[in-house]
Amino acid sequence: MFLLCGFIYAQKTITGKVVDVNNIPLIGVNVIVKNANTGTTTDFDGNYSLSIKNNSAIIEVSYMGYKTIEVPVGSQTVINIILKEDAETLDEVIITAQGIKKSKKALGYAITTLESKDIEQRPEADLARSLQGKVAGLKISAVSGQTGTSSPITIRGSNSLTQTNTPLIIVNDVPFYGLLRDLDPNNIVSMSVLKGLNASVLYGSQGRNGVILIQTKSGDSDLGETKIKASYSTTSYLNTVSQLPEYQNLYGNGQANVYIPSFLSVWGAPFSSMEEVEHPYSTAGLGDVFPELDGLMIPYEAQENHVKNLFNQGIGTIHSFNVSTSNNKSAFNLSTGYTDEKGILEHNDLKRFNIGLGGKIQVNDKLNLSATLNYSTRKVNTVQGAAIFNVVFYLPPNIDLTELPYQNPLTGESVYYRGDVNPLWLLHNAGNNTDVVRTYGTFSADYKFNDNLNLTYRIGYDSDQRDTNSYSNKGGYDGSYQFGYLDLGYAKDVNVDQAAILNYNNDFTSDLNFDAQVGLTSKIKKYKSFSSESLGQIVYGFVRPSNYSTTSPTVYSSNTTNFAGLFGQFQFSYKNYLYATLSGRNDWGSTVEKENQALLYPGASLSFIPTSAFNFGGNAVNYLKLRGAYASSSGYPDPYGTRNKMILDAQRFAAYDGSFPITNRFSAFYANPDLKPELHKEIEIGLEAKFLNNRISLEASMYKRVSEDQVVQSLLPLTTGYDYKYINLGRIDNEGIEVDLGIDVVKTNNFSWKLRNIFTAQESLVVKTTDADSDINLSHDRYAVVGQPLGVIKGDYAMRDDEGNLLVSGNGSSTRVGEVIVSSDIGLSSKVIGDPNPDWQLTTISDFSYKNFSFSAQIEYSHGGEIHSSAVEDMLERGVTKDSENRNGSFIIPGYLADDATGELLLDPQGNKIENNIQMAGIWASYSNYYNANDLSMWDTSVFRLREIAVSYTLDSKQMRKLPFERVDFTLSGRNLWYVAPNFPKYINYDPETDEGMGVSQVPSSKRFSLGLAITF
Repeated sequence: MFLLCGFIYAQKTITGKVVDVNNIPLIGVNVIVKNANTGTTTDFDGNYSLSIKNNSAIIEVSYMGYKTIEVPVGSQTVINIILKEDAETLDEVIITAQGIKKSKKALGYAITTLESKDIEQRPEADLARSLQGKVAGLKISAVSGQTGTSSPITIRGSNSLTQTNTPLIIVNDVPFYGLLRDLDPNNIVSMSVLKGLNASVLYGSQGRNGVILIQTKSGDSDLGETKIKASYSTTSYLNTVSQLPEYQNLYGNGQANVYIPSFLSVWGAPFSSMEEVEHPYSTAGLGDVFPELDGLMIPYEAQENHVKNLFNQGIGTIHSFNVSTSNNKSAFNLSTGYTDEKGILEHNDLKRFNIGLGGKIQVNDKLNLSATLNYSTRKVNTVQGAAIFNVVFYLPPNIDLTELPYQNPLTGESVYYRGDVNPLWLLHNAGNNTDVVRTYGTFSADYKFNDNLNLTYRIGYDSDQRDTNSYSNKGGYDGSYQFGYLDLGYAKDVNVDQAAILNYNNDFTSDLNFDAQVGLTSKIKKYKSFSSESLGQIVYGFVRPSNYSTTSPTVYSSNTTNFAGLFGQFQFSYKNYLYATLSGRNDWGSTVEKENQALLYPGASLSFIPTSAFNFGGNAVNYLKLRGAYASSSGYPDPYGTRNKMILDAQRFAAYDGSFPITNRFSAFYANPDLKPELHKEIEIGLEAKFLNNRISLEASMYKRVSEDQVVQSLLPLTTGYDYKYINLGRIDNEGIEVDLGIDVVKTNNFSWKLRNIFTAQESLVVKTTDADSDINLSHDRYAVVGQPLGVIKGDYAMRDDEGNLLVSGNGSSTRVGEVIVSSDIGLSSKVIGDPNPDWQLTTISDFSYKNFSFSAQIEYSHGGEIHSSAVEDMLERGVTKDSENRNGSFIIPGYLADDATGELLLDPQGNKIENNIQMAGIWASYSNYYNANDLSMWDTSVFRLREIAVSYTLDSKQMRKLPFERVDFTLSGRNLWYVAPNFPKYINYDPETDEGMGVSQVPSSKRFSLGLAITF
């Protein structure tokens, strides 16, 4: 580890220790003899040993983030050194857009960087979920609690009504078109998040939704001293269902305190009222299928864990291996990873394999070459989560499906206690399989003309082949499950990205520096897909197209798109405290007509460091940076929106002879040759500061983005012969605040406690939708409504008087009297009833370390936002949770009586409102009454969450002198260990994060416990 030079006859050895101001040893500090080719670095304990030629030598000690000092040797043989942090050099150089390295203090925009320790050795196969809560402005949702399901990502909210809002992913400086769950988290060196348009302007329209920059080990080979280094890590974890509803165990299925064996709702007789009932399969008429159950009497009682028993304890393992070798002229790196995770349900699993090879060669003093090649596979099997849990969550407590047969042993058909499909039959007979094979790689050449000018060329290749099938055996109760289906799909996506960047850097004077980049980029994307649909399974259990009675013609789709871009970035810096940067990009996209293909979007930023400019602050204000930025970007529409499409249909009509003549027809879509790209503009201001000897750090940003010329669907008159066309019209405004506050609470030689607080508040406003300002349905019950935040919820609502009191039917039928009057009952249209977007979110991460032990905990709170949850509504209406235990007696819905047909108040002879006094049984107050109005089944989604806990212990080389290890780390961790959404009914235990906040029944979230081992050789 030591580099010793000098003449032996004149040498003397200097030893010492390098520590910080808190007497904590610093590892890897550079200790060199000034103006001589002699130096070394400090070891794990901060110690160094250095040979010098004579007493006139001067030692120079430098370390990233600390002030460099020089010490004359003289007659000293022991020189201990204390380094002080230099806030202005912390994180001095980072990778920005297009792989350009910049001093962080020069940047006029927000960027957040994460290290490998923030994401590795986590019990999570999906890299995206390891990022939850760690970056201000970054939102990562979960579609389902199933293993292998997607995790939608947005940065600074959604900006488009109809196009993707997903950020661009860059791996090793080249666009990556896979998902974060395609990557091995343990192969990541660093990640950076570019949030604003100015940060991502050099990527053009691809970067309009923000950018995630990822550097992998295979793409991070460094030239240097000759060495070979290897590491291996393994993580094993337990995947178990998180918090389920707390079910009541007092009543069985039925209604009005009467046991009805075929009912799903749980308003039946108390378990204390009867001892035995007939077996549910006997009452369902299945005695001929299961003679042993025919007429069988069983105890009428609650079954312990009747829902929880459906879940498994999934086991997951992640293995990663990396080896690297380097010398002064070349470096190579090989990384492999394998992940095998089983979900909390049977037939739900993920298997992923990754291998990556990277290398770098210095051909000569001017030319450097580097390349990476990666191969990955991902196989995921999922189940029909929504269809299963639409039933499972409402099971009567006296029914335990795991104790009952789920299919006919002879035919394979579903058997159940009521007229419905058995959820376990669905679990074992229907599902979705995805098999993805990805090959991607990069090649880069860097040529140095002189000290001021160099040229970089990069090319990236990304090929994705995806086989999918969704299937069901025949034998379900109804619909497609009854007859069986098989949907097959294949898609291939090939992307080739190229970039040539000319870099120039020069000091015009001792105070003025100029740094510039001019580049050309191109992207070619080729896509093709095949799909077919087969219906009517012939032989149960054989899932092949030939075993289905009808198979639709194969649907083929293909397209090729081309994008080209020219960009420039010009930075002027004055005395290292004032940085002005002009940037811009011109894109050419092939998905619009020629006159609209070219689009220029400029950017400008300013960074000013007053602590350097005016030399103030001292130990109170160590560093202060003020910044501001403006930029624009675009979003090109999907292909073929400007041309009419002809559809060839080989089986639309049949001739008399049984043949199928090929017919042509126009699609229902009418072309718009004037269609343009969407346009986005953003202004951002912020500050970065360090206080109290760098013990407190602060980064804060405020931004406002305007997204106009939105591509929206416009309906056409029927007389045109078409249904719709796409036009440019809509506008969305987004604004927000992001804060990242770090505090070194305690910092001593053996113990430290660091706090990091991450705050995000974001608001959107839909300014324009269509010519008529029509509402646009985005998905499910989410809409774009003018004057409202993007994605508000529309639905029917309970009628109220001017004072906000509920209106209750006072003159309806016998089944209507006493019920809440709903807007849809009297013919009124739905309206906006809630905003699902949270008001603000806060994450607190505590890191403790004591000697070789470390402990971290991540706690999150999301405030505000509402959802209409049909899942919660159904659980309450069906009386399955402890929330409905207090059901005996009569109930009166508070409100005033109104006309059942019109919703107008009913008045007494004196003209006064009549308070509702109609008594109802508990079932009728709840079921098909109070919660029927969508706005009465809205709940605030504020949630507290213990996202992550980890405990680690490190064995260093000093402790393992007799072993061939440089370092060994043991980690015990857990994720999603606890949450509470206090505004939901007490015993529902609903997790608003499970299904992107849609409020539907889905596979619930899971919690994970892991043990990890990492060895460095």
